[in-house]
Amino acid sequence: MKDHETGCGPTPDELRYAGVELRIARLAADLERRLSVTWSGRLLLRLARGYARMKSYPSHTTERRPSVPQRTIDKASVTYFIQSRPAPSAPWQDPGRSITWASLDKALDQLAVRRERQPNWEHRLMKRTITVTDEPVPEDPSR
Repeated sequence: MKDHETGCGPTPDELRYAGVELRIARLAADLERRLSVTWSGRLLLRLARGYARMKSYPSHTTERRPSVPQRTIDKASVTYFIQSRPAPSAPWQDPGRSITWASLDKALDQLAVRRERQPNWEHRLMKRTITVTDEPVPEDPSR
């Protein structure tokens, strides 16, 4: 009978994770040694340590607390772009370059300019809304 089956000693998973942690620690030490040679490397190390300290403060943790509801932060950005087509039976073409405007007034002005330049084509203004949602994810897959 193996030690981990009797409850004594580490399990195979614990040994595997310990080996991974050891390799990561060795890689981190080697990276730190190589970075500390240059001025910019030393600055990078100071910034990384400061960031790690900041993330360790209680106000920056993402632990689940039953009494505190978790917040969902939504950020949306709206941009406008022009699609064109040479004939009503043709598919709409996106611009060759990524040309977008954050202001509706600016986009409408550009639409008027496009219609003047290409009067035989059909043009339309499109609105693109991109929403980013940040929310905590439980680390325990059984939840």
